[in-house]
Amino acid sequence: MINDAALRLVKEFEGLNEVAYLCPARRWTIGYGHTRGVRSGHRCTEREAEDWLVEDLLEAEGVVKYLVTAPLTENQYGALVSLVFNIGGGNFRSSTLLRMLNGCDYAGAADQFLKWTKGGGVELPGLKRRREAERALFLEGMQVAVEYPLVQYASKRPDAKCQAYAKKLQIFLRDMGLYSGEVDGWPGEMTSMGVYKLTGHYLAGDGRGGLG
Repeated sequence: MINDAALRLVKEFEGLNEVAYLCPARRWTIGYGHTRGVRSGHRCTEREAEDWLVEDLLEAEGVVKYLVTAPLTENQYGALVSLVFNIGGGNFRSSTLLRMLNGCDYAGAADQFLKWTKGGGVELPGLKRRREAERALFLEGMQVAVEYPLVQYASKRPDAKCQAYAKKLQIFLRDMGLYSGEVDGWPGEMTSMGVYKLTGHYLAGDGRGGLG
């Protein structure tokens, strides 16, 4: 199941509708964006809407798990599930976002969220706000990885400032399943290997081929 941050995002932007309505894509929708089997005049309770949301999100999660091969943090996973829930698995499968993500171009993939802002061929302010929120969730913590060259390989414990930044990097790598060491702020071999798995480069100063 997606984390609380992603679930709140989905609920906020879908909104609870207890009476079926036509969405901008001209599909009958009810509850929190539920469309399967919905017809004009359908009604639901909040409990039914919650149950449908769980089912629909599990389907979207299955799409993300099947199609995405790059490592993901919980926030990235949740942002992608929210996107797939909204645009559909078929659109996600053929998207540039997925291609960039599976190529480990996380920054490029994040920007692709903003390409999905239209409904019925018209850009919608609500979709624009949703994509911006999903992108922000996807990028949460990514700045550490983007700026990883600021952390250099260290054969001895670095100063306090470097330790603080290295800890953020280690937590980020751990959340992506790329680091299993201690979060101690000491960017040694395991931290450098985690960066290599993510970017294809070791930390600067690592004799195995870091960025100088």
